[in-house]
Amino acid sequence: MSGYDVIILGAIGPVFGDYFTTLTTLSRCLDKKGIFIIDDGYIEDNSNYSHPSTFKKNTILQQIDKAGMELVENDIIQQEHIKDSDDFMFNNLKKRCYELIEKYPGKRNLFFDYIKEQEIENDILENKVVGTTMVIKFKK
Repeated sequence: MSGYDVIILGAIGPVFGDYFTTLTTLSRCLDKKGIFIIDDGYIEDNSNYSHPSTFKKNTILQQIDKAGMELVENDIIQQEHIKDSDDFMFNNLKKRCYELIEKYPGKRNLFFDYIKEQEIENDILENKVVGTTMVIKFKK
């Protein structure tokens, strides 16, 4: 398939391992005037934090350029919006886990571990990663 105007990767990261491979693979499906919209996160270049599936900002920009594309818009998601969203989802998730613990007491540790993993992930999203929506197109 080809000729799509927009390809959206919503909060799933570079699906083929890195941005270069993802963009070059999916660009075959994109019209030459089309765009990618990618909702993801990156690590600031000066940060000491690292994560195997999250790239530094400069690495992403280099991979976009190497793929023959350019970043035309980069909308940073405000930390307070991320925290508000995380809090809302986490409170509902935690409530549901406690309901399931009542129903399945033998799975108690499974649900507590899941709650803890979500707390860690929320801390990363709120404090270590920059949330962004990127618009990427072919270079002219």
